Amino acid sequence: MEPRFSVVSHQLVPTHILLSGTEEHEVLVKYKATKDCLRKIRRSDPRVQSLEAKAGEEIRHGCVIKIVRKNDTTVVYVT
Repeated sequence: MEPRFSVVSHQLVPTHILLSGTEEHEVLVKYKATKDCLRKIRRSDPRVQSLEAKAGEEIRHGCVIKIVRKNDTTVVYVT
């Protein structure tokens, strides 16, 4: 049997961080936004599933996930 591909360790997959309730609130206040204004990510996304496995629990609807992308021009881009 072939080893399975690890989504988390691939160099092109950005870092995903599940924010706590206070961190969510700080982000929304800082950008004067609501959760409806934020981008959506499906629960079936492999990276979300790996976050759930790491946390040991299901990520509830409405949680905010910080995505940190690195590239050659902007160095770090946070979504």
